[in-house]
Amino acid sequence: MKKSIALLSGLALTSALIAEVAPAEPKPPHLFIKGGVWQLFGTNEEIDLGKTFAGKNVKVLWTWDNFEADGTNIPWKAYSTEFAMRQALEDGNFPVVNIIPPNQGFWVMSYEDIDVDIVPFNPIEFQFPADMPQDFFSVPQGELIDSSIKLFSKFGDKLQVKVINEDSDIFTVDYDNDIFPAGTTAEGVDYNFSISGDNVGTGQFTLVITDIVVGEDGINDRNYTIEIPFKVDVFDNSNTEANITADTNTTDSNTSS
Repeated sequence: MKKSIALLSGLALTSALIAEVAPAEPKPPHLFIKGGVWQLFGTNEEIDLGKTFAGKNVKVLWTWDNFEADGTNIPWKAYSTEFAMRQALEDGNFPVVNIIPPNQGFWVMSYEDIDVDIVPFNPIEFQFPADMPQDFFSVPQGELIDSSIKLFSKFGDKLQVKVINEDSDIFTVDYDNDIFPAGTTAEGVDYNFSISGDNVGTGQFTLVITDIVVGEDGINDRNYTIEIPFKVDVFDNSNTEANITADTNTTDSNTSS
């Protein structure tokens, strides 16, 4: 009986400890490449090779492009961080690959051990105007401020933007049309929105931007999404105006005396 009580007490204590431990953040897909040997890899992520291997010494990476195996193009494509190897590949008319599609294998040879997290490819980039606030807005209650963000798409056909306002009782977000043609990488698209302060408080909203790639059949082929969070502080400026008025009156009275 004592053993049973001890066991139950232990289980209760263990359950309490587990309940207090926060769930671990999911780790990004990982690659460990052994230097000096050929290795074959594959993942269900779409890999951005330039960002994944930034600062690493990759001699050469080869992949067979399944989408160009009909003979119209060279199906073998290569990537390297080494200048001389890139030049040799160019001289051999081998196309350069910068993105590995999901579930497509690739062979890698490196000069050294490489231990990296995979950086998924995403064609969306954004830029804030230099004179505009970025991830934080301070808005007087009852007033409205305008802002904008420039969106870039590397190869998408159209962009879709949605606003998730988690604190709609504090502020309101008005924004442009939610679907519009994507701009080129060089030009980008200006996306405008405004924030009006309804009630004093601090809250957050998120711009959810989706890059829609349309296939040859006119049907959406794939989508890429990024989320940009913003914090908003709506403050009561009536006290500030009252203080300014009081200071002005005090100055006038001192001057007249």
